[in-house]
Amino acid sequence: MRRHIILYMLLFLALGQSWAQSHIVCTPAGKMERAVSGHFAAIVDGRLTTWGGCNFPDVPCAEGGQKVFYPKAYGASVAVPEGTVYIGGASPLTPLRGEGDKGSQTITTSTAEVTFLPSSSGEGSGKGALPSLPKGLDNFAACYGTDRIFVAGGQTDGIPNRDVYVLDWPDGKEWMKIATLPDEGRLQPCMAVQNAPEGKALYIFGGYTAPSKSQTPQPPLGGVVYTQGMKLNLKTLEWKETAPLQTSPRGGRLFAAELPYSSGSGEGALVGSCCTPCGYSHILFFGGVDHDIFLSAIRGEQDSLYLRHEPSWYKFRSEVLASTPSPIRGQPYKATVCRQGLELSSRHLKEAGTTAAARRCPA
Repeated sequence: MRRHIILYMLLFLALGQSWAQSHIVCTPAGKMERAVSGHFAAIVDGRLTTWGGCNFPDVPCAEGGQKVFYPKAYGASVAVPEGTVYIGGASPLTPLRGEGDKGSQTITTSTAEVTFLPSSSGEGSGKGALPSLPKGLDNFAACYGTDRIFVAGGQTDGIPNRDVYVLDWPDGKEWMKIATLPDEGRLQPCMAVQNAPEGKALYIFGGYTAPSKSQTPQPPLGGVVYTQGMKLNLKTLEWKETAPLQTSPRGGRLFAAELPYSSGSGEGALVGSCCTPCGYSHILFFGGVDHDIFLSAIRGEQDSLYLRHEPSWYKFRSEVLASTPSPIRGQPYKATVCRQGLELSSRHLKEAGTTAAARRCPA
């Protein structure tokens, strides 16, 4: 099924070149054969621009097609005051497009490169290459806050990463490990720095752990889709679990709370999602998969038709969701859909000086 990319995709011409040295060509969306996943994004000259990513341009995945990279995907783009920092990702080792037989597997390697591009093309090349990650990473989460860039989760050549790294911005010389994830590691989580009652905190939501290939599945089957969030106190570097993401019986929205809350209405998932802080204490969530469908897929419970359904069958989330990880008096906020702005309803929305920001966040 052919689709057009909404804006632009930038294609790198040489896989072996570093990001800072690569020549970047802007390709109009109408000339792209298919949309991509796992791409990078930035605001350049006032335009939202995407590049990189991967897809199956010739033969669909369900028919044994070969995945093509352009030339990197599954990294992270982090907005900083001066522009955007691009971190890690997966690059193909072999084969590249046009090589090998149809259906051959594209073997990838996790990359550690980090680079910076300014928000305006008239500002020159900017900082260019930045300190590399301590190890290659892909399918991880990254964010900016407290004048630092944070990286957590993901994997290194298929091995889960539990390390949390930080780079001081803008003058950091090396990435420093500040914590270890208290679980088995998370692929494709989302992450943001936001205010908490005790000060700034690093919040990690969603993600999943794939079943171990060396493990014989036994009830409960291998593979986990995380509904529990985690909060890292940036002063004490201590972890605290948030309550599970749950589906509200009123409208099917998601909410997250730090205090235990059970509605008996099901669990929510934030896999393949993005998030950003909003106002004083809220976090917005964009996109994601359906919990039950995705969990059954990673556990191998889906049949041969799994990759052949229409997009609506997968129940990818179209709503923009909002939550506050710090509910007042233990009452979770009801997250509603963002349209021209975000309206949050709660009888206890009384945070001093933050009501206006919490009620309406620019779309």
